[in-house]
Amino acid sequence: MYTELKRKTVKCRKQHQCEWCAETLAIGESAVYRVYVFDGDLAKDWMHPECSEDMKSLDSVDLESGFVPGDNPRPKRKEQNEHSD
Repeated sequence: MYTELKRKTVKCRKQHQCEWCAETLAIGESAVYRVYVFDGDLAKDWMHPECSEDMKSLDSVDLESGFVPGDNPRPKRKEQNEHSD
């Protein structure tokens, strides 16, 4: 069972590994920090903001079954100046 306790956007003070794509989160890079309970164990992790958004697309059954870092590719980042025609 998965229960999220805390989620916030932070600037990395040290290098971390993204829990979703397993790529490096560099010092100073924005990341989503989560604290959660999974199968009765307290856990925490960091993710790229776009990886966190991608993870939210999982249905509850997939989320409950869990995933291993690197199982999922890092999604393309949306450019701030991107215009739709």
